[in-house]
Amino acid sequence: MVDADWITKGATLLSADWKAFDGEIVGLVLVIGAVLAPVYLILQAWFGYAWTGRWRIVALVPLAGLVVFTCFNLRAPVNITDPLAAVMLFAPLGSVYLVIAGVARAIFHANGAAAGAGTAVAG
Repeated sequence: MVDADWITKGATLLSADWKAFDGEIVGLVLVIGAVLAPVYLILQAWFGYAWTGRWRIVALVPLAGLVVFTCFNLRAPVNITDPLAAVMLFAPLGSVYLVIAGVARAIFHANGAAAGAGTAVAG
């Protein structure tokens, strides 16, 4: 019979390395989420209130995504930290989206203002 002890030793070492790497990634995601959560909430409230017309719809898209993500994150024994975890995990994506939308709106309005008075710019 072939001795396959090296396989179990290798699998144990690989498993330990993977768990350490997985813990670092989870910690990094949580730190990024904790830093960007206030940024996301401020941008969401600001853009949702200040923008009008179609730009308001563009600004509220991440809020709809956050609601869906929060609903998927809620489990049978609802914990008070579940919505907070949903915000922390969704904040980086929502922040990046809102920054891109803000830059796009600024470019759109700059091009509309440069085109002259004959161009109607909504929002």
